[in-house]
Amino acid sequence: MIVMENKLIAFIINPISGSKNKNNIVNQIKTADWFAKNTVEIYFTKCAGDAFENAKKYVERNFDIVVAVGGDGTINEIACALIHTKTALAIIPCGSGNGLARELHIPLKANKALQLLTEAKISDIDVCYFNEHPYFCTAGVGFDAAVSKVFAESGKRGFFSYLISGLNAYIKMKPVRCKLTIGDETISAKAFDITFANAKQFGNNAYISPLADLRDGIIDVVLIRSFPWFSCPIMGMRLFMKNIHKSKYVKIYKCKHAVLEVSENDCAHYDGESVPAKTRIEIKIEPLALKVVSHKSGENS
Repeated sequence: MIVMENKLIAFIINPISGSKNKNNIVNQIKTADWFAKNTVEIYFTKCAGDAFENAKKYVERNFDIVVAVGGDGTINEIACALIHTKTALAIIPCGSGNGLARELHIPLKANKALQLLTEAKISDIDVCYFNEHPYFCTAGVGFDAAVSKVFAESGKRGFFSYLISGLNAYIKMKPVRCKLTIGDETISAKAFDITFANAKQFGNNAYISPLADLRDGIIDVVLIRSFPWFSCPIMGMRLFMKNIHKSKYVKIYKCKHAVLEVSENDCAHYDGESVPAKTRIEIKIEPLALKVVSHKSGENS
C-alpha cells in the first residue's frame, strides 16, 4: 500500500467508450481528496493507438500511475505500454465488459474507483501474448470471438446489446476444426470455443475459467467441444454460475505455451477486441510483468 502524495498521475480518457459522461469523471478527479496532493494530468484520446503512444510518453516521464478511463480496448492499449515498467496501471471502467477491472475487483462506479487512489494497493500480474500481441484477460477463437466481431460491427454498447450479439453469432457460426498443441500433447477437436485465459472471466461476470489466476504464471486453455443446441441454456447458465469447467463438453489444460492451428478461421479476439483471422495462433505467458492498482477488499461495488 502506498500513500498517494507527491506522485505523478496521468488519466488517459477515451471520450467515446461506453455511455458514461466523461465530463463528470473529470469533475470527480478534480474534487478528489488526493488531487491537490499530487501532480495530475488529464488527456483525452483522439484516435486508435493514441492511448498507447501517450501512455509510453508518461512512462518516459517517470509517472507513477497511468489511469485508463475507458473500455477493455482502451485498457489493453495503455497496459501494453506499461509492461516491464515501474508505472502502474489503474482503471476507471467505462466499457461494456470491463473484464480486467472486474478481475481486479475495481468498483464499476467512477467515484468509488477513484477512491482507490487515496491509498493505492499495487501488485504485479501476468501478461499473455497472442502472436506477440499482449493481452491481460482472455483471447481465442470460436464463439466468443464471433460475438466480439458481431458486437464491434453493431456499433452499439451495453450488456443487452452484447446478449443480442451472442444470439446472432450463435446462429451464424460454424464449429472450429482445430489442432491444439500443448507441450508434447496434441489435441484434435471440433470446437465451439477455444479460450486462452489469464483471468477468470470474459467480462460481465461471464466466467470462462473460474479457477484461473492472474498471478500464477499459467495459461488456462479452455476447450469447449461442440454440443447439441438444446444444451445452450445450461451452458450459458454455467458461465454465470462459475461452473462451466464442470460441463462434460469442457476440458481445461494448464500450460505456459500453446499453439492452435485451424483450417478456417474468420475471426479471433484478445481482451474482447475482434482481430483479423489467423490459422496459426501461438500463446505464451510472461509472469508478473505488469503493475496494477487493485481493490484492497477484493469486492466490486
